[in-house]
Amino acid sequence: MQLDEQRLRFRDAMASLSAAVNVVTTEGEAGRCGITATAVCSVTDTPPSVMVCINAN
Repeated sequence: MQLDEQRLRFRDAMASLSAAVNVVTTEGEAGRCGITATAVCSVTDTPPSVMVCINAN
C-alpha cells in the first residue's frame, strides 16, 4: 500500500470514529458563549479545572 493511500484510509477511519461530545459554556463581561467540543480533559481538582482544545479556524 502506498503511503498516500494509507494516510487517506487512516483519515477516513478516524473521521468515522465516535467520540464523546461536551458542551462547554461560559458567561462574563462580553456575554455568554458556548461550543461543543470533543477534546476535553480534566486538569486538576484544586481548583476544579478542565482543558478544552479549540481549533482557531
